[in-house]
Amino acid sequence: MLFLRRTIALVVLAAVLAAVVAGVVVLVRAFDGSGTEALPEMAAAEKQAPPTPQPLGAPVTCGPDDVEVSIDADASEYVAPRRPLFTVTVRHVGRTPCLVESSAVGRPVTITSGDARTWSSADCSTEERTILMARGDVDEQKVRWDRVPSADGCPDPGDPADPGTYQAVAALAGVDGTASEPVRFTLEAKPEPKPTPSSTPSSDESDDSTDETDKPSDEADKSSDETEEPSDEAEAAEPSDAD
Repeated sequence: MLFLRRTIALVVLAAVLAAVVAGVVVLVRAFDGSGTEALPEMAAAEKQAPPTPQPLGAPVTCGPDDVEVSIDADASEYVAPRRPLFTVTVRHVGRTPCLVESSAVGRPVTITSGDARTWSSADCSTEERTILMARGDVDEQKVRWDRVPSADGCPDPGDPADPGTYQAVAALAGVDGTASEPVRFTLEAKPEPKPTPSSTPSSDESDDSTDETDKPSDEADKSSDETEEPSDEAEAAEPSDAD
């Protein structure tokens, strides 16, 4: 039994010595140049070039999740010839910068009366204006309506719009889901001028004057009758020839 234990101990000790010798040999080779081929490969692996940055893609058109569109009017009632003035506001609320068409064509204001389309800022405009917007950016545009209806293709203007209630809506052309809440307003007719007082007496006043002029003649006739009454009494007082 004692012999077996000593044999196992000698085997373990021999294994430890073999491992130590192998390690020393590896270190010696590393320092004397025999392992120089492996070192450059390790250094190259540790010092790899950084990845090439990828080019950014071209900006895309803003969608309904990127912007909010609103419209306001400068009044609720417009007496002719006052023209309605609207402020169209686009606010970027998305995460990625995108393009917004902010011209009268790309950001039309449409006016309706009931179900009838009355006017659009895109009917007679050809301008173009594209801007790049990022989160938090705000863009405002003023749009004025001349109270005259329009149609697609911009035909010759007709008569002014009738008095009544209308509503205006703004949106981004070709982008569904960007229409603003409608703003309602009223067109009123031009008030008729008040009549100017005239210096010529009216017919009623002339008739009154005529009646007043006729009154003295009636009084004169009455006085004449009273003057004739005493003569009759005098005839009654004279004695008759028979007496």
